Amino acid sequence: LDFIIGEKVIYGINAEHYFNATVHGRDRNIFFLDASLSFKHKRFEYILEGNNLLGRNSFSSSTYDENAGYTYTRTLRPVSLMFKVRFSIR
Repeated sequence: LDFIIGEKVIYGINAEHYFNATVHGRDRNIFFLDASLSFKHKRFEYILEGNNLLGRNSFSSSTYDENAGYTYTRTLRPVSLMFKVRFSIR
């Protein structure tokens, strides 16, 4: 979702949900949340982004073939913030 506040400010939020019936335990339902705030001033745009705001440490998935089942657990990057500056030459 993006919320436009006036002509210069945009607030965005992105949520994702994953459900995996083959995984047991707390990784069966996984939620992710990202957010951003953007401010435009003349030829510059200032953006603050936050990723993995719910602080998930790992992500598990399972696959099965004819003979075996495999469960993979991946370590995720912790909560992160990034500040960007964009500008227009014209």
